[in-house]
Amino acid sequence: MSLGDCSMYDFVVLGGGAMGTSMAYLLSNSGRRHVLIWMRDPEKAAAINETHHNPEYLMGITLPEEIVATSDLVYALKQSENIVVAVPSNAVQSLLVQMKGRFNPERIRILSVVKGLDMQSGNRISSLISNNLGISGSNVAVLSGPNFAAELAEKTPSVMVIASDNREIFYIFKDSLESEYLHIYSSDDIAGVEISAIFKNILAISMGIVDGLGFGANTRGAIFPICISEAMEIGTKVFGAKSATLLGPACLGDAVTTAFSSKSRNYLLGLLLAKKVSSNSENSFLSEGKNNIKLIRSLALKNGIPAPITEFVYDIIDGTNAYRAFSSLWKSMNSLP
Repeated sequence: MSLGDCSMYDFVVLGGGAMGTSMAYLLSNSGRRHVLIWMRDPEKAAAINETHHNPEYLMGITLPEEIVATSDLVYALKQSENIVVAVPSNAVQSLLVQMKGRFNPERIRILSVVKGLDMQSGNRISSLISNNLGISGSNVAVLSGPNFAAELAEKTPSVMVIASDNREIFYIFKDSLESEYLHIYSSDDIAGVEISAIFKNILAISMGIVDGLGFGANTRGAIFPICISEAMEIGTKVFGAKSATLLGPACLGDAVTTAFSSKSRNYLLGLLLAKKVSSNSENSFLSEGKNNIKLIRSLALKNGIPAPITEFVYDIIDGTNAYRAFSSLWKSMNSLP
C-alpha cells in the first residue's frame, strides 16, 4: 500500500520513534487495519514506505504494507479520528501548535503514550493536549505499562494499562491493541497512570548509577523501596494518583521492567552518569527521566515531601560527583524510617 491509496486510515500515530512504530505495528494487527505514521523526517518516512522497516528504532521487525509513513502533518490529521500521540514530552508543545484547528474537536479520539510532564507548565500531557487543542478531557486517554517497544513488536507476553473516563475511547484502543500475547487493563486513574512512567524513569536512572558505581544487589535493594515510597508520596499528594495504580503494572511493574535492564535508556543513562560519560542536560542522550527530574524535585520541595533518591539523581545530573552524591544519600538513609 502506498501513500494516497487510502483516504482514511483506522489510526494515525504521531511519532515514528520506537514506541510510535511499535504502536503502529500493534494497531495494524498483522495488516488487518490501516495505520498512518507521521514523522518529521521525510527521508525516514520514505524509507519506511520503501523497505517496510524502521531499523533505527525497531530493528528486525517487518512492518505490514498497511502501515504507511508520511511527514505531512496536515495530511495525516485528515486521515483518521483515532490519534495516538507518541512523541517525546519535550516535543508535545510544538506538535500541538501545528495540530490546532486541523481536526474536528468533537470527534477526535486521542491516546497519549507520552512519558513525562510538560516542562514549561508542569502539566500532565493529557491536560496539555486537552487545553491546547480545545477538546474535552474525556476525549483523551493515556497508556502506560511495563514494556519495551521492541518486545511488544516481538509478541512477548505483556500488559498495558489504558486510563480513560470515556468507555467508548477505552474500548476503541483496547480492542485494537489487545491480542493473545497482550493484555490491556482498564483504569479510571488518568493522573496515576500518566505520571507512573516519570517515577519509574527516576528509579531506573538511580539503579543505573548504583550499578555504574560498582555496588551490588544489596545496594539496589536498599535504594529501590525508597524510590517507590517517594513515588507513592509525590504521586498521591501532588498529583492525586491512587496508591493501587502506583503499586500496579503502570508504575511498580514498569519500574521492575526498566530498572535492571540494559534495554532501558534511563538505566543506561544512570550508568553513563556514574562513569562521567554524560553529565549535563544538553547531552544528546535523550531521556524523559532526565528532562523531568528537576520538575519532580521542585514539586517535592514545594510540597514538603522528602525525596532523597530524586535529590540524589538530580545532584548527579546537575554535576555533583556520583560517589560524593551517593555518600550523602547513604548517610541520610541512616535516619530514614
